[in-house]
Amino acid sequence: EMEEQQEELHRALYVLARRYATFFGEGEGAAFHAAAPESAFEVMRNSLEVVQELFASPFNCHFAFFCSAFPDIDCWFGSCGSFFDFIPESGSYEVGPPYTIEVMDQTAAKLESVLKESTGPLSFIVFVPEWKEPVATYHTIMESSKFLRMDLVMGGNDHAYVVGDQHTSETRYFSLPFKTCVYVLQNDLGAEKWPVSDTLKQDLEISLQKPIAMEKEKMPRRSSGNRRDSSGRRHGERRYNDRRYNDRNDRGGWNREDNRDGYHDTRNDRRRDNQEPHRNYRGNERHGEEPYSRNYRQHKRSYPREHSPDYKRKRY
Repeated sequence: EMEEQQEELHRALYVLARRYATFFGEGEGAAFHAAAPESAFEVMRNSLEVVQELFASPFNCHFAFFCSAFPDIDCWFGSCGSFFDFIPESGSYEVGPPYTIEVMDQTAAKLESVLKESTGPLSFIVFVPEWKEPVATYHTIMESSKFLRMDLVMGGNDHAYVVGDQHTSETRYFSLPFKTCVYVLQNDLGAEKWPVSDTLKQDLEISLQKPIAMEKEKMPRRSSGNRRDSSGRRHGERRYNDRRYNDRNDRGGWNREDNRDGYHDTRNDRRRDNQEPHRNYRGNERHGEEPYSRNYRQHKRSYPREHSPDYKRKRY
């Protein structure tokens, strides 16, 4: 009997995954399956006692019960059927419809109708995009409703949702490029049972922004003083002062820390810091120094000036 139940479960899981994979297509449909972050659901549960979602699926639901698009297979995982067939008499619900004009217009009209006919305490918190050029019908219905208790607008790129294909995606959140409107619709009994407090709007703002702050904390922090390029040098460091550069490019080994002839001119350290005038390859007669008998132009090997023995004033 256990084996039969496991086989039925595996069959149901396969049908579920295959159904939503077909719905998503090559990634385009995943955007219709996005959801509010967990932090926002915690605020809704604590402040409004929300216990059910009216647009969700077994893959992105936060609560145990929800309405979904495919009740024939979703019902085995907690679905209560389609939202448009669901008529609640009381309770507090989260409403996050797919971002298509037709569905959101029908959703706003049904919420208004259900609130008018309700006899028990009823509350809905609705998440929709701000599309007002031209003004969408669902905005007009909810903003002019007598049941509107609170409205909130989140700025574009200022809040985040859970990705629609979270069960297969490597990332969990994405930032919404457009504004989002949040409406709280309640009848009189619902407003009495779940009053909208002054802090609810602030808590929702913080909860919707929280995923962005979490992603920023995961990014590695770099100190400007320790930045290094692809070759391992510190930012702004001269190549001939890097020992690894001379090890990789053996051109005589002239390095301020070590050289192949065991000679280190400490005076050049002061010259490098502009504490002593630099000399050219023939010496600096202006400061009383004799010209060298050899210069780097006569060397058989072509040294960069910084690596030349004459520049480092090697004595022969």
